[in-house]
Amino acid sequence: MTRTAASELGEFGVRVNAICPGTLISELTAGFPHFAAMLHAAPARRHGDIDEISKAVLFLASRDSTFINGVAIPVDGGFTAAGPLRLVHRLVQSPKAIAALDAQTTA
Repeated sequence: MTRTAASELGEFGVRVNAICPGTLISELTAGFPHFAAMLHAAPARRHGDIDEISKAVLFLASRDSTFINGVAIPVDGGFTAAGPLRLVHRLVQSPKAIAALDAQTTA
């Protein structure tokens, strides 16, 4: 949808981009059952902060990004780059992560 809108609206000077956030710690996400697994899958080995997402949005809204159009930018600590196999690999290697995930999903 982002690329299609960017293609159709670009001639009118409209840029369309997307931010793809990773796991964020906030009041809305407290107690999310799969945070332990996501933490172990992302190369950054931490959850994101809302400020990190807003900085990406501010960049896309600034004059510094006027030639960026039609892209989805992951702001996810490398989770997208690592892919789902990294999640499986980390869980298999980390019994502690599996126990934490099990504890969260059964709570």
